[in-house]
Order: sequence, then C-alpha cells, then structure tokens
Amino acid sequence: MKVKKILKVSDQEFYQVLIDSLKEDLLQYSKKEKEPKKGMTFTKKIPTATKNYVEVTFEIKEIIENKKYTSLVKSPRGNILSSYLIIPRDGGIEVEYEEIFEKDGNHYYNNKLVSTIISPFNKRKINKKLKMIESFIINNRSI
Repeated sequence: MKVKKILKVSDQEFYQVLIDSLKEDLLQYSKKEKEPKKGMTFTKKIPTATKNYVEVTFEIKEIIENKKYTSLVKSPRGNILSSYLIIPRDGGIEVEYEEIFEKDGNHYYNNKLVSTIISPFNKRKINKKLKMIESFIINNRSI
C-alpha cells in the first residue's frame, strides 16, 4: 500500500515529529534514552483486533535525517515494512508513505486477502494520520 500526501510543513518539522515519537518508544520500551539509529530494535506489546496483546519487535531499517525513515515490525503473523519518504516542495512537503506486508508461511494467503479488502480503509487511516501530524506541527509552532 502506498499513500502520497502534500503537507504544509517543512521536512525538518515532519521528520522531528517522527523521531520524537520513536524516541518516546525507545525510552518506554528499552528503558533508556537513546538517539535512534539504523539497526536499533525494541520489543513492545500492542493490542490486536480481538483486544488481546501481541508482542512485536520494531527494527529501524533506514534513517536519513529530514528525508526518510523506514522500520520493520516483526509479529507472529508476518512482518510489515513501513517507510516515510519526505520530499521538499514549494510551501511544504510531499510525504510518500509505503507499507509492505511480508508473508509468514501459514498466514500469508489469509493476511493477503484481508489486507486487499481493507486497503482502502488503511489508506484513509494513513491520510488521516498524516493530516493529524500536519495539524499538530502547525498548532505547536508558536509554543
């Protein structure tokens, strides 16, 4: 799944929000204040659709200041590679968000079918998330 969105914020502002969020996760789940770097991993429990929790491992695959952030989330059902590409534009940026599901043997076809069906909902969710990040940045510029 790929989503492209124009935002009225700078590449530095958008990147900083991503990194600040990542730093919070690193502090919360590794109990250490760290500067995010390629290859770093941490494990956390996230809620599932059935209100249970599953343990997942996050790995920073690529991190290029003000340009790109890619992470890999490993779960028992498979892996999700998520990437934010930040492209400066006049008056703002274009964000290309891409999410790739990597198969995991037994669950591949079921997950592929489900992800195809819910892809339009996920795209709306990502668009909404990007818009919320933009609003957060704009509303907190004067603070």
